[in-house]
Amino acid sequence: MNIIDALREGFEATNRRLWLLVFPASLDFWLWLGPRITAKPVIHKAINRILAASDTLPAQDWYKGVEGALRSLESVNLSLLLANEFIGWPSFVATAGKLFLPKEWNPPTTVLSSGMALLWASLGLFVLGILLAALFFKSVVIGLTENVGRFGFLRGVMNTWVQGILYILMLALIAFALSIPVSMSAAFLTLISPSMGMASMGVLLMLLSWTFLGIMILLAFVMDAVVWDDVNVLQGAVRSLRVVTRNFWATFGLILLSNILVAGFGVIWDRLAHSFVGVTVGILGNAYVGTGVIAASLLFYRDRFTRLQAEAKQAENTEE
Repeated sequence: MNIIDALREGFEATNRRLWLLVFPASLDFWLWLGPRITAKPVIHKAINRILAASDTLPAQDWYKGVEGALRSLESVNLSLLLANEFIGWPSFVATAGKLFLPKEWNPPTTVLSSGMALLWASLGLFVLGILLAALFFKSVVIGLTENVGRFGFLRGVMNTWVQGILYILMLALIAFALSIPVSMSAAFLTLISPSMGMASMGVLLMLLSWTFLGIMILLAFVMDAVVWDDVNVLQGAVRSLRVVTRNFWATFGLILLSNILVAGFGVIWDRLAHSFVGVTVGILGNAYVGTGVIAASLLFYRDRFTRLQAEAKQAENTEE
C-alpha cells in the first residue's frame, strides 16, 4: 500500500461510515456554542505580579513578552483542552481564528478564580479529552475492521486512554530532556557574553525544534499501534520506530500530504467561518477530512507493520 492508496482507502472507509463524523463534529459544536470556562481573575493576578516584578528586575522586555502572552489567554475557553491535537483529534474550532456567533447567543461561563481551580480544571479537561479521543480512534478501527466485540471495544478504549496519557507524558519528558542542553548552552554563552547568549538563543531554539520534529516523525505511529494492536506506549514506540525507519520517505510523504490536506481545507473552512452556515460547514468538513486522514494513517501503519512481520517470519523460516 502506497501513500495514495492509504489516503484513498481511508476516505473510502469514511464514506462508508459517515457516522464516525459524529465524534469530532459533536465536540466542535460543543466548543463553539457550549458553555465556556475561563480563568480571567487568575490571569489578571499573574499579569499584576509580572508588572510589579518588571519594575525592579532586569530584562524588562522579557517580562513584557510574558505579559503579552498572558493577556492573550484572558479570553481563551479552557474547554478547548478537550480537543487534544497531540494525539490527532481533528478539531476545527480549536485551530480556527475568530468564529461567527449569533448576537443573541450568550453561553454560560464558568470563571475560575484560583490557581488550584485552574490547575485541576485543566488536568480534568485534558484527561477527559484523551478519553474522548480513545473512544473516537477505537470507533475508527471498528469501522475499518468490523470485528471487535463489545468487551474488546471497551477494553481497547480504556487501554488507549491510559496509553494516550502516557504518550503525552513521554513527549513532555522528551521535550524537557532536550531543553536541558539548550538551556545550559544558552546560560554558558550568556556568562561569556550576554550579547552572544541572546544571539545564540534563536539558533538553539531552532535546533531544539528540528530535533523534536524529527523525534515526532519517528514516533508518528505510536498511537496507531496502541489503537490497532492494543499494545502499551513503549511497544507502540518500538513498532513506530520499526515502521518509520524502514519506510521513512513513505512515512514522511504521508505526514506531509495529510497536513497539506488538513491545512489546505482549513483555509477554506476559515474563509467560511463568518456565518452560522459557514461554521457548520467548516466543522463537518474538517471532521470528514480529519477522519479520513486518521483512517489512512491506521491503514498505512497496519499494512507496513504486517509486511515487516511477514519479512521477519520469512527470514526465520529461511534460517531454519
